[in-house]
Amino acid sequence: MDNSAGDLFVSSLFILECLVLPKKQDDVKLIEEYEAFFASEGVQIIDISRAVLYLAIDLHAKYNIRTPDALQLASALSRDVKFVSADKDLVKMTDCEIIML
Repeated sequence: MDNSAGDLFVSSLFILECLVLPKKQDDVKLIEEYEAFFASEGVQIIDISRAVLYLAIDLHAKYNIRTPDALQLASALSRDVKFVSADKDLVKMTDCEIIML
């Protein structure tokens, strides 16, 4: 497993999901807090490469999940890390270890 010392891996899509609302609300303070979090030690950003994209396509087709979920899961699979979610629709996934909140 590619997980050094308990690092947190997040997809670059997660950054988009976190920053859209504060951007709409012009909440500069919250944007700065998120940016500091994403830049902090122990947080690793997984870029959506072509390989991740094609893995997401396979997951989307196999499990009929939403595109953002497929991209997030493919990102986790690309680094062989556990995926944490509260989305009960993802329990049907067998390709990735999912920790349900």
